[in-house]
Amino acid sequence: MLSVIEVYDFNAILYYDLSSEYVFSGESHSHWELLYVDQGSVRVKKNESELVLKAGDLILHAPNEFHDIKTEGQINAHIFVVGFMCESDDLMTIHENVFSSDRLIQASLMGIESEAKSCFISCPVSHLGSKKYQKQQAAPFACVQMMKIHLETILIRLYRQSSEKGRVIKETYGYSFYEEIEDIILENISLKYNLSQLAKDLCMSKRSVQNYFRNELHTTFSDFVRKVKMNEAKRLLNMKTYSVTEISEKLGYNTVQYFSRQFKLSVAMTPREYQKSIKTKADDLVIRKE
Repeated sequence: MLSVIEVYDFNAILYYDLSSEYVFSGESHSHWELLYVDQGSVRVKKNESELVLKAGDLILHAPNEFHDIKTEGQINAHIFVVGFMCESDDLMTIHENVFSSDRLIQASLMGIESEAKSCFISCPVSHLGSKKYQKQQAAPFACVQMMKIHLETILIRLYRQSSEKGRVIKETYGYSFYEEIEDIILENISLKYNLSQLAKDLCMSKRSVQNYFRNELHTTFSDFVRKVKMNEAKRLLNMKTYSVTEISEKLGYNTVQYFSRQFKLSVAMTPREYQKSIKTKADDLVIRKE
């Protein structure tokens, strides 16, 4: 019999805007939980492990697994949480990992969010957990089924990544090679930094670094740099300290117009639209089943 991952119910679909000093003492519950960091970084403790998740990272909490969370750094963190019911034993083999999302996973997360907003009447953040979610009268056909399909796509993608030889998983403990590369690129983010320079800074051959991107991360150097720049752009936009032009310059773009085009290709909205959406997004999407 072929292994399958099947989601058969949702318990919560939540989007939080956490302050830079946010601390949650922890909880455990009978359902699975997927946590995605959309902006900023958080520190999560699950059982005896303490993990740092940055923008673009995901983690799974197993049923009855105690976990807490607090923000990491000086800015707010935005997290997307999906609580769901699933009896697949396969998930138990991967829930200790921290995953780095790819474009397919991010598209599926956006699909869950979009379907949830169309399907349910959400309640305000201040009333979190106090109301049952209600389906809208004009909800699109099969919207809950579409949410399940999107979530199952994410879970299957994560399982495949964890079981393949080349996988997009960050190390659970310590300072990983992935993070070392990310930090080097951030240090040189305003410069015309290339693969040869990165290889020199890592004391490795260019071919070895190229193979790491292709075989381990399933991406290219240029796409990885673009992802790092977009995550940094979101972090700076969230701070509301710099103008879009200043952020463009900090990230090494020649023109603000080109930066805005690249940002829209990655995030599906312009930098200014993203800035306006930060608070609205947190206010709009809070759906929990009691």
